[in-house]
Amino acid sequence: MFRRGQFRRTRLSYTIEAAGALFTAERVGGELDAPARVLWLRFHQAAAPSRVEVNGAPIERAADEAEIERRGRGWLYNKADKKLTVRVTEGCATLRVFVRG
Repeated sequence: MFRRGQFRRTRLSYTIEAAGALFTAERVGGELDAPARVLWLRFHQAAAPSRVEVNGAPIERAADEAEIERRGRGWLYNKADKKLTVRVTEGCATLRVFVRG
């Protein structure tokens, strides 16, 4: 992100672990304190999760994306196409989204 000569560099990573999958967004440089932004994460060919955690705290499953929009965050799983959708807000701190299998 870049604004008036200031910037913020964010590293995005995705790893598979024994207990599930981990998505991380972490600030790695820059001095810009930008406003929080909404991230829609879409995991394709995903196994059905037992729960989804954001920075260690579980978030609720939703029936559809409209419900996630109303709540501001949440997740849903489409069994037919094996797609997991997660909506979270990312600020300046490190964001960790862990999907438990």
